[in-house]
Amino acid sequence: MDHPIAIRLILHWEGSSLLHDAVVRSELAQADYVIVKVDASTPDQLRRINRPISGVTLAKQWLGLQEFRHGYPGKLAIQTMLLRSWTKSVPCCPTKSN
Repeated sequence: MDHPIAIRLILHWEGSSLLHDAVVRSELAQADYVIVKVDASTPDQLRRINRPISGVTLAKQWLGLQEFRHGYPGKLAIQTMLLRSWTKSVPCCPTKSN
């Protein structure tokens, strides 16, 4: 007797800043379970934590995530990291002199 084999595709996507791209959303939608990484909740945090390329904004990232969720029938999880607060006097990145 043949038994069907269930294959589940789980995708851990580090590039949530690309979710504004319809092609990226379409490719991700093929997975049964998608985990996206979101590290910032403000534009300043995005700039300091991720140092995104020109044109990538927090607003675009969240809009893309919302558009993906709206059309995605699978399971979606958001992975984030929790950081202690910092002040502007504390650099976001260590320098050679630190």
